[in-house]
Amino acid sequence: SGVQWGSMGYNGVQWGSMGCSGVQWSSVGFNGVQWGSVGYNGVQWGTMGCSGVQWGAVGFNGVQWGSMGFSGVQWGTMGFNGVQWGAVGFNGVQWGSMEFSGVQWGSVGFSGVQWGSMGYNGVQWGSMGCSGVQWSSVGFNGVQWGSVGYNGVQWGTMGCSGVQWGAVGFNGVQWGSMGFSGVQWGTMGFNGVQWGAVGFNGV
Repeated sequence: SGVQWGSMGYNGVQWGSMGCSGVQWSSVGFNGVQWGSVGYNGVQWGTMGCSGVQWGAVGFNGVQWGSMGFSGVQWGTMGFNGVQWGAVGFNGVQWGSMEFSGVQWGSVGFSGVQWGSMGYNGVQWGSMGCSGVQWSSVGFNGVQWGSVGYNGVQWGTMGCSGVQWGAVGFNGVQWGSMGFSGVQWGTMGFNGVQWGAVGFNGV
């Protein structure tokens, strides 16, 4: 969104200054490279990482998240869209009771733990799972997702904020066409899967 990214890298190469939607990112990294302060939608994120790198304070849509992690790293208290989540985990760590945009979640799990009926922003989710458990129809911000999976399970059509994603995967599963904030991404990958032409918010 008119914010130039500086020097960038991938897979152990430090990224320089980055911006998204007018919010300047400082040093950013990927795959074991520590991210510095990061912002999104006017909410400043603290230190972030990926693949075993601890995330610090993170916020989204004006709601501050506490300490977060990924791949066996415990998440602390989290909130989204003004709703505070309790203790949250990932990859075999049970989530407690959660609420999201006024829709109460019951006990929720991840990595082979089945989710019950869930909703988001007035869009009801069906039964969901992760790590080989197929998600049924899922919606986000009024945009219906198709079949979605994780960790070797191909994602179908997805949308975010009115932008339709194509086939999407994660962890060795090729991503198809994706879009974010009205900018279409080309083919992308993650964790050893090469990304093609990629755009983000007009950059």
